[in-house]
Amino acid sequence: MSGTYDVTFLCDTKQQYSDADAEAMSARGIMLHADSIAEAVEVAVEEHERDPFAAVAFYSEGRLLAAAHIAEALGLPGHSVSVANLLTDKVAQRRALADKGIPVPRFVEITDGCQLAAAVDAVGLPAVLKPARGGGSLLTSSVKSLDALYEAWEHATTSFASGQYRSILDADEPRMVLESQLSGGGQWYGELEDRLGDYVSVDSAITGGRPTHLVTMDKLPLAAGFRENGHLAPSILPASRLAEVWRMVEAAAEALGVKHGVLHTELKLTSEGPRIIEVNGRPGGGTMAMLDAWGYSLVDLLIDQALGGSEAMPPVPNCCTALLTPCLPLELAGHELQVSLPPSLAQQPGVAASYDLGLSHFIGVGDGQTVMVYVALDDTSAVLNFFDELVANTEVKVRSEREL
Repeated sequence: MSGTYDVTFLCDTKQQYSDADAEAMSARGIMLHADSIAEAVEVAVEEHERDPFAAVAFYSEGRLLAAAHIAEALGLPGHSVSVANLLTDKVAQRRALADKGIPVPRFVEITDGCQLAAAVDAVGLPAVLKPARGGGSLLTSSVKSLDALYEAWEHATTSFASGQYRSILDADEPRMVLESQLSGGGQWYGELEDRLGDYVSVDSAITGGRPTHLVTMDKLPLAAGFRENGHLAPSILPASRLAEVWRMVEAAAEALGVKHGVLHTELKLTSEGPRIIEVNGRPGGGTMAMLDAWGYSLVDLLIDQALGGSEAMPPVPNCCTALLTPCLPLELAGHELQVSLPPSLAQQPGVAASYDLGLSHFIGVGDGQTVMVYVALDDTSAVLNFFDELVANTEVKVRSEREL
């Protein structure tokens, strides 16, 4: 994409912006504010009448619905509101996929604790309990007994009521889905089967209903609470296996009616083939930085897509790029931590480390702490070796009150 453009930032009044972010947005364009989707549409329409917009672009899950409502109100390219609802509501999405014959786990919507026993009867165990709307595996639990389900439900109910995750869960009362837990299997990675996880993600640009698969990422095995330890790209799956994965992504996109936009699809690698975990209507977290290592601007692509641009060109990988997020033990949750990576690792070429412990509320059950490290190394084996060193040598200390 070439050319320049003026930017208007539509900010959620409930979102906390740092002084640096606010200063950067003010320097780059106009800042508007709204505290609901309805008000966001109203503000956008008023500004559009004053100075017409050419496109509506967004990146995060929490902005998908607002962006769809605004684009539809202004007649601009993007996910339709009906498609956006399917991409953000796990119950509606499962129903839409099942209606088109795409295999999905058994699932039941739960809005009241009195439904739990019947839900287990319908779904079976082991199962997964997750919010109908949400992100980052927040409040997602593996349950192996009815007692465990009651405990997970109680935790979810308390979390909803606290309002702590209101911006992510988009509700004050629990609306959850219980679904049968998918099992990985099928020998997808050969000799690296034990080193890599049993799921992948695919980021795809959809133009006029035609998909271009930008990047397929392999994963490290999950930590407890469905917390992610890392993403590696490009995938080392054999071409025939990648074709299976991409066919499933394309079938899901068609079933959900996606005509235009970027998707991040997560799939379980089972003995019966790839199975949809979920389809998200935005790029994956960390994808932007990972593609930067290949000289590919995801920001330019998102804006070009929002402008109704032509079919996307995929990036050309020149190394193995990875986002490593080694999950720290859940018992460290709630503590002020000091995390340090040895200089020999942090200063290695192709390594950028940060310790964004603020992500702790968005990982797994909402209680984990994590470290974030971006790497761009020669190949998957080099990244796996680096991860071993990272886990073995990262020092984690609980800060004392004196240090605080």
